[in-house]
Formats: sequence, C-alpha cells, structure tokens
Amino acid sequence: VLNQEGAKLVANYSLFLIYQISSDVKMIYASNGIPFNFSQPHVNEIIFSLYANNTYRAYNVSLVSSNITVDDLRSGDVNITYKYVNPDCYVVYVNASKEFYLIFDQGYSPNWILKFSNGTINNNHYFANGYANAWLMPKGSYKVKIYYSPSVPYFKYMEETYIPLLLAVSTLVLFRNKKSISERITIKKFF
Repeated sequence: VLNQEGAKLVANYSLFLIYQISSDVKMIYASNGIPFNFSQPHVNEIIFSLYANNTYRAYNVSLVSSNITVDDLRSGDVNITYKYVNPDCYVVYVNASKEFYLIFDQGYSPNWILKFSNGTINNNHYFANGYANAWLMPKGSYKVKIYYSPSVPYFKYMEETYIPLLLAVSTLVLFRNKKSISERITIKKFF
C-alpha cells in the first residue's frame, strides 16, 4: 500500500518495517477533511490504523481539529502549485472549484501564517493528521503565502537581549580602559 503513496519498503524486521520516502512527496496539497478529536487516548495508534488499513488514504483525506467536514473533493476540483522560497516561506497558487483543506506538511505551530495576496490572513488554521497544519480554503483562483512568524519578532528579541548586553559590556570595557590609562599617568608622574 505504501508503495503507491511514494514510499518503498527497504527493510523488514518483523516488529517494524522501514520505508524510504521518495523525494517528490508533496509538502502542500489539497485534501478532504474529517473532524477528529486529537485529545482522545491512544490517538497515534488510531491515526496509524486509519491510514494503514486503507480506511483513509494519504493526500486524499486528512484528520483535522475542526468541526467542518469537507468530504466531496475530487481529483480535478483543486489545482495547487507552490514555490519554495525558504524554510519559513512558501508561495502557493490555487485554482479551486470547491472549498477544501490546504495541508502543509510541516510541524504544526500557530505561528505558521497563511496570507492571501490582498493581505487578509486566514484564521481557519487547524491541527491535521497528528502533526501538520491545515487551513480551510475557499473556492476560487488566488495566490497565498505561508510563512512562519515567531511569537516574539526577531528584532524585538535583539532589542531586548543583545543590545543591553552589548551596552553593558562596552561600558565595562571603557571604564576598565579609562582606569588603566589614569593609573599609567599617575605612575609616570612619580617616576
């Protein structure tokens, strides 16, 4: 089954199987979405069994922490292409005839932001498949940007951490040098 999903069995050690994932595995894709309670006991085993026994197929159905079900998405309903800008930024081009979940296979964080080209931020951001990010997306043709925005902006962090430290060290160095210069002048006066 996994061979069809872009993975190849490379070792079988009776208790576990090792698969090699092809390099063309999608990072961003459209998916149906089934509401799922991720706080229930043994959630990882449940998720694994749902995909392992073909109840759900990867890239086709995602489990999301939303109460909105999208279950009628077909192969030609959504066309997505994306451009990798850097590890913290992707540009996604969407052409969709139906509402869908956009899955971003990167570790879930509320700091991942999806912004439409008109500047609107999509606040329908959900936890998906036990690890990933998902956004409920409208139908239409548009461009979005997915980017990571730390909760404490980098420059604010620099301002509050490194600049005061730099000032303190600079002050200490200046006073130390000033003291040693004045000591040298005093010593020269006596000799």
